[in-house]
Amino acid sequence: MFKQKSWVQPFLWIAAAAVLSVCASTVRAAALTVPVAVETDQAMGRHVPVGTSIDLPEQLRGVDPERILVTLRAADASEQSTAGQVVPAADGGYELWWIVEDAAEAPSRWQAAFSIGQVSANERFSWAGKPGDYLDLLYKGRPVTRYMYASDTSSEQRAFETFKVFHHVFDETGRNFITNGPGGRFPHHRGIYYGFNHLHYDGDQRDDWWHMRDGVRQEHYQFEKTIAGPVLARSTAVIHWNDAAGEPVVIERRTLTAFAQPLPTIALLDFESELTPARSDIRLAGDPEHAGVQYRACNYVFEETKDRTIYVFDDPDANAHRDRDMPWAAMRYFMRLDRPYTVQQMDHPTNPRETRFSAYRDYGRFGAFFVTDVAENESLTVRYRFWIANTGMPDRQDLRQHWNAFVHGGN
Repeated sequence: MFKQKSWVQPFLWIAAAAVLSVCASTVRAAALTVPVAVETDQAMGRHVPVGTSIDLPEQLRGVDPERILVTLRAADASEQSTAGQVVPAADGGYELWWIVEDAAEAPSRWQAAFSIGQVSANERFSWAGKPGDYLDLLYKGRPVTRYMYASDTSSEQRAFETFKVFHHVFDETGRNFITNGPGGRFPHHRGIYYGFNHLHYDGDQRDDWWHMRDGVRQEHYQFEKTIAGPVLARSTAVIHWNDAAGEPVVIERRTLTAFAQPLPTIALLDFESELTPARSDIRLAGDPEHAGVQYRACNYVFEETKDRTIYVFDDPDANAHRDRDMPWAAMRYFMRLDRPYTVQQMDHPTNPRETRFSAYRDYGRFGAFFVTDVAENESLTVRYRFWIANTGMPDRQDLRQHWNAFVHGGN
């Protein structure tokens, strides 16, 4: 949600004073029009997800949020309009989300009209997949991500292939992965993934949840929730970081939120993870090459195009080996010589300090690393945003706008 900052004063409010009526399970849209005011800053750029808590009218609180349709229209004489989405909030309430087309030119006042119905699959996110193996996220029918969560120890090969959970990313056609799976060079680097090669627990015990050595595993336990609509989709998975005996050392709640974006943006993904020690204090450690939340490009990059991989940072003079707490890092790589892709990983200021970006490997593995301690009765939440597009490296100013939208826009 919007937060007050010294340099930008976003202000959202929703007032619902309309009289509501329900008749034969159909809500009259005209009775559900409420004013919405929003001020954005041009530093947020274009296609900005924004969200705010709302006091959903009582007559709609028993309705499945995915059946609540929202259309936001400019309150002035212009014809600007956009779809909104009601999303259940963690505190039991509700949020309203939508996409601001251009933060610099967005109207300051909207009218939000609510009704009940069903959005066509061609105009929204949806879920598909193979239970026990993977879960696909689709946008307007095009596959965007695949959450890989099979766990199979029936053979040594299958145990290796399924020892960690991760998210694959599809290309713009939805037919091919642009991320690495359990093969090729450094096969433990898989899609968007999270781990530490030095995880200390039970006093002096230390194991490797990066290479997944000596029988440790990340095992999907259950889906806590999945939602999908025209503005965003969100899945939360409970993942056990198990020791060699199969007992959890850490319990993770991993939430991936995808926002509707036009091509060439393939995916705009918010990665949020809550780690909770299962039985003792833990220390998350290692080094930038082997720990943290990272992204690994398809092995084709290592085999054919690694000489064309480049990295860009907010500061033109930044050095990823030296500098700490950089707001973001971006990588451009090629799938075939004529197909560039750019991935930007954004670090949220609330994440542990000092963060170091391992962003220099030509084969396309990069990400954010930190060292921290978590007490047994506490938890650690980290948040990152990934912007992934089938395009060359944008101007640095555009990449700065992405980070501004992440930190000061809809969160």
